Amino acid sequence: MIIPRGQCVICKEQLSFSLASRHIELCLDSFSAACLNKGESFPYAKTAKGKGISRHLDQFHVSVWAENSVARYWLHLLLSEDSTLRDLDKFFRSTWLECCGHLSKFEIRGVNYSSSSFPDREFDDRSMNVKLGDSLFLKAGDQLKYEYDFGTTTKLEIKVISIRRRRMMAGSELESRSRQLILLARNDPPDIVCGKCSSMKAELVCPLCIWEENKGSWLCRNCSKSHKCRVRYLRPIVNSPRVGLCGYTGEAPLYLSSL
Repeated sequence: MIIPRGQCVICKEQLSFSLASRHIELCLDSFSAACLNKGESFPYAKTAKGKGISRHLDQFHVSVWAENSVARYWLHLLLSEDSTLRDLDKFFRSTWLECCGHLSKFEIRGVNYSSSSFPDREFDDRSMNVKLGDSLFLKAGDQLKYEYDFGTTTKLEIKVISIRRRRMMAGSELESRSRQLILLARNDPPDIVCGKCSSMKAELVCPLCIWEENKGSWLCRNCSKSHKCRVRYLRPIVNSPRVGLCGYTGEAPLYLSSL
């Protein structure tokens, strides 16, 4: 199993998966203390000048990871309490998952939150249109599960690392971006070696035989020409746990913006 390193967006330092949570927590503390008063817009915007009604805004630092047959893929995000599960679902789709408009769901403390416009009431499914900060919906240490596509399913694990409280003023930039999801770190593309020649970097994957022979389905350009399956079935290798599944190519479909 390859566990690639990644980069912290705040300080640009390379991180390992195991140390990323602690590093980002320290980076957020340092950035907040040193840069907030200078008007830096990332990840906390300065408040507007003059008087205004203020309130506190909770922000959730979460880690997200998923595995396929060769690698572990991971992200760190900063979410606002005003963000909804549907906002997070859209982010996962556009960044990692979307191929054919499949249904998806979150599971939180045994309750399912469905992307369907008509959740299945028989199984007590609920809508994703719920804000993360509603009634202490999420707490530090909570672990969530997410699934996209109930045929060739991609499963994500989500953990709430911390909840950070920020003060914002009415009309401030922070208020106007209060539903924004901020990417804090993402893994670098894993180095996958061709399963046939074992010497060149794999660039293509066969979605037809990926289930049968995990290594042999990852191919360099030269070895792909003699692969037993038709060349037209091969998919590009992209930095996503959904690589090689269904019709995923790493490019979000045009209709995604309307979801």
